[in-house]
Amino acid sequence: MVVNDIAGETQTKIIDVFVAGDTNGLSLAKHRHFNCRKSEGEIAKALHYNGRKVCLFALQQEWNTCKHLQQQILETGKRIREIITTIINKDDNKISQIKNRTNAKAKTV
Repeated sequence: MVVNDIAGETQTKIIDVFVAGDTNGLSLAKHRHFNCRKSEGEIAKALHYNGRKVCLFALQQEWNTCKHLQQQILETGKRIREIITTIINKDDNKISQIKNRTNAKAKTV
């Protein structure tokens, strides 16, 4: 197995380019991140498109769904942080607890 994590920079870029229509293994391998353990040659050798358009279409749909869900998770996390910050800022007791923790950590460092 050449690639085992589709969340890395190399894999994400290659999938983005592939679903956009570039199915040439040599061309795709050029998107390898400099820090990737596998060589450009190893990646190119592993990337063979079988020409099945239905599979490419399915991958495009799944990849778009994956990217959409990642965006939803980021937006949800941001909104949760905003809500928690608002709750904390309205409660003097919580504010003082945070200040006490921050001061205690500063003293130990």
